[in-house]
Amino acid sequence: MEKGLYSAHNINASAGWLIQTFDLPGIGIFLGLSSRFPRLFRFAVPGIILGIALRGVAHALIF
Repeated sequence: MEKGLYSAHNINASAGWLIQTFDLPGIGIFLGLSSRFPRLFRFAVPGIILGIALRGVAHALIF
């Protein structure tokens, strides 16, 4: 950023692609907490993947 290769706009656009809610450490913690979570997790995965895809498309259109 000091040399002018990246701007704040580029960093914000990259952060939108890199920051996701489907993080593996968080999933591991929740899977270890309760026996009910794994049963619910199989229904949540398609929604999570769809949300990430829609966010990616919206982010590509905005930035």
